[in-house]
Amino acid sequence: MLKQIVVLLAFVAFAAHGFPGGKIKCGSSISSKTFTLSNPSNPPNDCVYKVKSYSSKVCQLRLDIEMVLAAPTVSNVQSGRNNTKCVDDFLEIGEYKFCGREPNQHIYIPFSEKTTEIRVFSSSRSGGSLLPRVSWNIRVKQLECPKGLSASSVLPYSDFDLLAPAGCLQYFQEKTGLISSFNLDSGRGSYTSGLSYAICLK
Repeated sequence: MLKQIVVLLAFVAFAAHGFPGGKIKCGSSISSKTFTLSNPSNPPNDCVYKVKSYSSKVCQLRLDIEMVLAAPTVSNVQSGRNNTKCVDDFLEIGEYKFCGREPNQHIYIPFSEKTTEIRVFSSSRSGGSLLPRVSWNIRVKQLECPKGLSASSVLPYSDFDLLAPAGCLQYFQEKTGLISSFNLDSGRGSYTSGLSYAICLK
C-alpha cells in the first residue's frame, strides 16, 4: 500500500508542473525548466501564465508555438493603408504580440527578470462569431547561460549550444528546413504591421 501512495504523490507533483497527466491552468505560476501550455476545453477570454526562473542562471526562454487565433485586423481601412494589428486575439510575451495561425513557429525571449508573463487573449465567440475556435500549444524551455566562457564553466551546461545569439527572435540551427513569416498560413495570411525582428542561422 505504501508504494502505491508514493507513486500517486509523484504523479500529482509532475502533473502540476506541466508533465503529461495534467494541464497547467490559466493563472498558474511555473518554475519548471521545461513545460507545455495548452488551452483548456473552454478557454477564458484572458489567460495569463507566470513563468518564474528555474535557476539564477536562466537567461533565455525558447517557445515552440502551435496556435489558432483570429487573424490580424486591418486597423485603418479609410486611409487606404493596410495596417494590420492583432486586435481580436493575440499571444503576448514581452514586447511582442502574435496572432493568426501558427502550425510550427518558435521564438527566443531574453529572460533577465525573476518572472515574466505569457498571455493569450481572445475575443468572445458568442452570438454566431465567425472567428476561429481558439487553440494553443506552447512548449517552453528555460535556457541557462554559463557564467564566463572558461571550459570548466561551459561544459556542465547542456543549454550552451541551444542559446540564440543576442537580438535574435528566431534561431535556426538545422542544415535544411523551412523559414516562414508569422501568420503565413500557406500564403493566405497577412503580416502584422510593425513586427520587426531578426532571424539568425547557425
